Amino acid sequence: MSAKQFHEFARECMRWAEEATSEEDRRHFIEMAKAWVHAASELCELSHHEPPSPLRSSRRKANGRRKGTTRRSNGGELHG
Repeated sequence: MSAKQFHEFARECMRWAEEATSEEDRRHFIEMAKAWVHAASELCELSHHEPPSPLRSSRRKANGRRKGTTRRSNGGELHG
């Protein structure tokens, strides 16, 4: 999931808040929207400060593997 998707979810919650028929429902939708915005913010912050995930690293290894090796399904290499 991406921060863009999280922001879209937040906008959707705000639309639901506008259409809510009770104040309690409206508050719940607004709180959900805030949670999605917070999640998007956290995701952006983590993506700028965290080292690459193992998944990204394994892709680089797979693309740059040495001649004579075959990639295993678990990301390792077989020599042969």
